Amino acid sequence: GPYLLPYIVPTLKVAFPDLEVFLYEAQTHQLLEQLETGRLDCAIVATVPETEAFIEVPIFNEKMLLAVSDEHPWAKEKKMSMNQLKATSLETLRNMVSANAGITFMPELAVLNEGARKGVKYIPCHSPEPSRTIALVYRPGSPLRNRYERVAGAISSEVKLILAGEK
Repeated sequence: GPYLLPYIVPTLKVAFPDLEVFLYEAQTHQLLEQLETGRLDCAIVATVPETEAFIEVPIFNEKMLLAVSDEHPWAKEKKMSMNQLKATSLETLRNMVSANAGITFMPELAVLNEGARKGVKYIPCHSPEPSRTIALVYRPGSPLRNRYERVAGAISSEVKLILAGEK
């Protein structure tokens, strides 16, 4: 929500001036529960196995970047192979956490919105490149299918430009 909404709300207002949008942010499982019960018309989420019960309209794929402390030994790396992460022992992870030097993956839009945060280094990974798919989901059989597809298309066009560095 906080990473995507600043980009898409202005786009939706221009593309669909008569569209009345009520935004609600929650965890994915809560959104899907509300979608299933009809309290929400559609939701924008990272796809997970639970979204397969709905119609998924992919909007964009987003890279996940490894976030490490500037002081972490990997901070000097330009790119990391996923195999390097697998080689880390549980004891190393435990020691890193206890030393307040944990690592995590961050979505690309979160990194773009933030820019450089003091003390954090973002490293692209490969073999395979971790990513997630962001999709608009809605209930099967919805009479508003065409509208949802158009909204998803407008969001997709905007975000792809942003991720390509063209906006």
